[in-house]
Amino acid sequence: MRISDLEVCLNSYDSYKGSLLRPWIDESHIRVFRALYTELKSEKDRELTGAELVRVAEIILSKTTWEVSEACITLSMLANRMGGKKALDRLKQNNQINADNLVVLDYYHQMERKRVLPQQITREAIEAHGDLIADYILSLSAALPAAEIIPSGFFDKTDRQILINRREDIASLAAGKIERREAYFATLVAEDSQEMVQILLLLKRHGLCKENNIALLPATAQQLQLLRKILVIFDATQDQVLMLQSNVSALLGNANLLARFSEVISELDAAKKLTQSSLTSLFTQVARLEEGKAIAGLLAHFRESGWDLENNLTVIFASGSRGTAILDACIRVKKLEFPPNRVQQLLNNFFAQPAFSKDVAEAFETLAGEGIEDNEYSAILRAPRYAKKLAKAIVIQRSFSGINEGARDCITSFMDRYPDHADDLALAFNQLVLAGFNTIETRELLLSQPENAAQAALILEQMSQHNLFKRGNPKSLANLKLLYTNYFVCTEFVTLTRSLVAAGLFEQETFDRFAVHTEFFTPLFEACSLLGDKLDQTNLNLLFDDPSQALQIAKILNEGTEAEPPVEKRSSLKGSKDTFFQSHQATPGSIIVDMPTEDDEDKENTQKPLVKRVWYAIQATIDNLTNEDSSDDEPEEYNERGNSLTVV
Repeated sequence: MRISDLEVCLNSYDSYKGSLLRPWIDESHIRVFRALYTELKSEKDRELTGAELVRVAEIILSKTTWEVSEACITLSMLANRMGGKKALDRLKQNNQINADNLVVLDYYHQMERKRVLPQQITREAIEAHGDLIADYILSLSAALPAAEIIPSGFFDKTDRQILINRREDIASLAAGKIERREAYFATLVAEDSQEMVQILLLLKRHGLCKENNIALLPATAQQLQLLRKILVIFDATQDQVLMLQSNVSALLGNANLLARFSEVISELDAAKKLTQSSLTSLFTQVARLEEGKAIAGLLAHFRESGWDLENNLTVIFASGSRGTAILDACIRVKKLEFPPNRVQQLLNNFFAQPAFSKDVAEAFETLAGEGIEDNEYSAILRAPRYAKKLAKAIVIQRSFSGINEGARDCITSFMDRYPDHADDLALAFNQLVLAGFNTIETRELLLSQPENAAQAALILEQMSQHNLFKRGNPKSLANLKLLYTNYFVCTEFVTLTRSLVAAGLFEQETFDRFAVHTEFFTPLFEACSLLGDKLDQTNLNLLFDDPSQALQIAKILNEGTEAEPPVEKRSSLKGSKDTFFQSHQATPGSIIVDMPTEDDEDKENTQKPLVKRVWYAIQATIDNLTNEDSSDDEPEEYNERGNSLTVV
């Protein structure tokens, strides 16, 4: 307030009383007021000092009766220039009328007058704002010197409604002797001022309410709640001091992870593993914590399962994004009720190779479900990538009947050598056992092509069922060797075997014929597949007569020939017992097709010899059958001249 403001108030008083009567009837308080102005009026353009403000306040407050009079009006006007009589009364009641406080009151009152429009400066508005300022002065003066209050800019930078709503929060800080003005600012701007107050008081209790810490405090309500929850846990720890600057710095420096910190620290506290050592380990894995949604879940699961948490804390904190898969595996393992040593072996495996943790857990579930003993599980831990295949292999080998421990050791050995094919090798090995050929030689044959073990198992099963690989057939071992030397252990041979079995043709002679014509396996396989249910001994013989052309022969047999057979020969079929046509449910004429056109001349020239050979072979078969029925010793001969044909 300026000295000129005193002059304005006195001039107003004089205008009410009149100039003639003024010297004789000044009210006592006005007389003191006029004397003060007379003393100061030579410097009327300057601001009143703190001491001068105290003298003005004392003049105003010395008046005890406030009836409607010129003096009361003048003193009220003077009080409103300082922040209002109500504010002065509150300061007086609390013995806080001093130069520092009145400077603060006057400063923020003048700031408010500059901020609002002239028409908004009413007596009620002045009183309300002055009372608010007085309230803050009373609170802050208990902790901060006046010099700290003015530069802090509480009232000119903060929304009035916020100031009103947070009076009690500021008062709580002041009562707690918070001496940092940054703390009060932080409370005013925080989304949740009550949480902020609790945090600041906790920091103050441990000597950590420092400028650098206050500057890093989060402003959002959620983060404040999480931080306060963590600090409360630290504060409640009795046997050790956790409210340390290093811990607080780690929390404040990673405010975006407060939710994860809160979950993990709460779990550590629940498990009674919250120590400075565990916190240090946690804070060194901040990057992993950011990825690890399941870390708190792992801690909870270990605690609930009674597993060794302390010795696994480091790997749990380091699990990061892989923690979800590990947690899923741990949940499965808990249901199996393994002894502690087996559980720890599994946990070591999960954390070392988390990508396969689910497969390993499922494999152990499979073995446990089959009642397989614990000592069988080691193979899975040695090759977790193939856990499911190994589990299946173990189940298969456990199902073998009459197998001795030596054979089981052999199975374990090949599972270790070829874990990626363990299940298929177990199936194939089972066929060796069933056939009575479980020897070093046969096992090595299986292991020479481990990638084809599944096909080998299927082929050997059919061979065993049809006496091609069985004790009693002296060619069994040779047959097995032929499978591998001729590269018959393949999907195509599995399909071929099924076709031959369906046609009743899978026997030693057929197997030998395929072995002889190994180089033509592909056309023979394709031909048999094309024939389908037309595959019989007669047609198979035709295929083997010219295996290089087997596919073309099959097409002719399956769809008919392109060359019409001689009429004489066709007529000679009448009344004969044609096994070929009977097997295909067709009439002799059904294999006759139209002759090639001129456009197909080149194709005809290429295929005609083959068609004729097939036809001649068919005719020869029919002739043999006819001659047998007529008991004719001499076979009928034909030549290419006239109407006769010679079988080539």
